Amino acid sequence: MNLKELIERYQRFLITSHTSPDGDALGSCLGLDQWLQEQGKQSAIILSELPQREFPLPGLDRILSLPPWRNNFALFVLDSSEPERIGNDLAGMSSYIVNIDHHPTNSLFGDWQVVDAGASSTAEILTTMISREFTISRSCAQCFYYGILADTGGFRFGNTSARALKAASLLVDCGAQPEMAAKSFFSTLSSFDLKLLGQALLQQVYEEPIAWTILPFWSGISASIDTDFIMNIWRQWSVPYIYILFKEIEPGLYKVSMRSDGSIDLSAIAQQFGGGGHKAASGCTMQGSWIEVRSRLVDAIRRAIQDGKRIS
Repeated sequence: MNLKELIERYQRFLITSHTSPDGDALGSCLGLDQWLQEQGKQSAIILSELPQREFPLPGLDRILSLPPWRNNFALFVLDSSEPERIGNDLAGMSSYIVNIDHHPTNSLFGDWQVVDAGASSTAEILTTMISREFTISRSCAQCFYYGILADTGGFRFGNTSARALKAASLLVDCGAQPEMAAKSFFSTLSSFDLKLLGQALLQQVYEEPIAWTILPFWSGISASIDTDFIMNIWRQWSVPYIYILFKEIEPGLYKVSMRSDGSIDLSAIAQQFGGGGHKAASGCTMQGSWIEVRSRLVDAIRRAIQDGKRIS
């Protein structure tokens, strides 16, 4: 199967991604949706959670919570390592599932898997796939460019490869505006965001080599609130090489984000708790008392370090 054969076979397409969609998930969904419409196809984006942050991307008003049709469609699942992460039952209704992702923990579900752990982002994969045989419009390019920008942390993270930069360059040639994307990526914090950042920094604890902090339930945090900006700012502290952010999204239920300098495989640790991700950026969801959850995860990381699983 290739992209040309797929769009010749189906007229209807649904697009979805993981819960709490980030910049890559949204950029990929919106860009693909725009491209499918340009091919004369019926397309819709279905997300179980709408983005809480404003993203400067075309087509945000096309995001739905329920599908407009329930049969005879192909489903694109973007940027999600497991079908359970999309938070809806679309996979059970679709005629054909296309799994496009860059997470090394992807379970290779679906009928057609385009999984490339060497890619910086799902937006990079889509850029490469589409540009091989088709033209990328300006609006599509802006969406895909934002996805790459977001998952590379503004081209600062270790996944900023030559491939990622070539894809970004191609998108600029297609009309993407880097200045607009960068301004939106780096300058979108609200008053509430700043309060969350302050709360996280006040609560931080450093126990060499791990720094951890918590946003408790009473802080107003929820599963749908994007807190990647906290990690991006917090990691400017040069001392720790592992950072853990615990978000209590319900009393006793914690969504955990982990980041490292790449010297320890966080995805292997996250998988112990039903999560996944990348070596340097992973996450999971844990349940229990705050002391129990924190201790279980920190102890697992320390065991990995003691067992010599540090990469360098």
